[in-house]
Amino acid sequence: MDAHTTITVLFPGDLAVNYHDHTLAMVVKDQLSLEANYPKGFGPLLLEFKDTGSKIFFNSGSLEWYLSGKLSFDEIMENLGCEGLYRNKVALKTQLNAEVEPECLWMKRDDFLRLIDDDEMILIDFNVSEKLFYKVI
Repeated sequence: MDAHTTITVLFPGDLAVNYHDHTLAMVVKDQLSLEANYPKGFGPLLLEFKDTGSKIFFNSGSLEWYLSGKLSFDEIMENLGCEGLYRNKVALKTQLNAEVEPECLWMKRDDFLRLIDDDEMILIDFNVSEKLFYKVI
């Protein structure tokens, strides 16, 4: 349920903006309206709900679907929920021979990292490959 709470928008470089007594919809509308003003690569990365500690990746497309009613609050939390964001230090090759260039963005959930990419679904066991990544947020 999209209730009023404190939501922190986390940006690259340890920058953050707090929204007090706002709903997810209110924060997303505001951030989407500002998104064109952010330099490339410096837009919002994560939204953190202070009351639960839950975090979601700021995926503009999915969040626009949420605002239009095509995705529910629970679906957003399930699809975009994560423990943090990471980047790979080196090029990676998957078991299916897909290559992932260095510095790609990954979401961490439980013991896995998922590549943030609209074209491919790649999961990596974080415990096995932790040394190949660094935490962004």
